[in-house]
Amino acid sequence: MYPPPSDRFLPTLVESHTPATVVQLHKTDGTVVELEHTAGRVTVDRGQAVRRTASVTVPDTSFIPRTPTEQLAIYGAKLR
Repeated sequence: MYPPPSDRFLPTLVESHTPATVVQLHKTDGTVVELEHTAGRVTVDRGQAVRRTASVTVPDTSFIPRTPTEQLAIYGAKLR
């Protein structure tokens, strides 16, 4: 499914490094906003109908949806 890693990739993983992540909110109006985040994870299960699920922690509590039209409401908006 995926190409094999290069000869340099796997040895590089054991070296000291700082991972960098970006979380984008794709709104229903087509705009894209980068979200500040403090943690997150992606779980992959190839045996399930939904193969990938994600959990993201954002420090700004104003993102907690209180109505269906909020930025992170369950319908429409997507995280990437």
